[in-house]
Formats: sequence, C-alpha cells, structure tokens
Amino acid sequence: MIAAEKLLQHRELTATFASNDDMTAAVVAVAHRKHIEIPQQLAVVGFDDTNIWPQLTTVQQPIKNMAIAAVDLLIEKIKADTLLDIKVKNNRILDYTIVEREPV
Repeated sequence: MIAAEKLLQHRELTATFASNDDMTAAVVAVAHRKHIEIPQQLAVVGFDDTNIWPQLTTVQQPIKNMAIAAVDLLIEKIKADTLLDIKVKNNRILDYTIVEREPV
C-alpha cells in the first residue's frame, strides 16, 4: 500500500502495470480512496492471474510450461557442464495470455 500511495501521488500517471495482482489490487484500493476513476483516469493491469477481487485485467503465465522449461534447462545445463564442458543458452520465451476483464 505504501508503494501504491507514492505511485499515485504523481498526477500525470495514466496507467500502471504491477509485477503481481496483489500489488495491482493495492493500486486499485488507493485509487478508489483518492477518488481516481478506473479506467477513465487510470488504467490498471496486473500480472499472475490470481484469484483476487477485484477481477483485474492481467497477464496469465503458463505456469506448467514454465516448470517444464525450467527442468529441461537444468537437465541441459547438467549434461553440458558434466559431459560436454560447454555452456548452454539459459533462457526461453514462452507464450502468455492477456486476460481482459471488466473495469473496476
């Protein structure tokens, strides 16, 4: 809430994107307290697609695919380091979904 309070002190702010939906919910709560209308005055988007209120527009991560990719990367790294003595590319880009919901 403290970060949301500081963030919403900036009058020129028109949109926020938080690293998780709980932080986004804090922004919504502070915005309501400050009589900032969402989405007319402030667009709000979260990240994680957690089951919170209010139901926010959010970025949904492919958790299962992320876990599979993490294990695959770990196995590749172990094999490359121990068997081949080479470095492996250690990143993957996975698809994501933007889940649009009704404004608060």
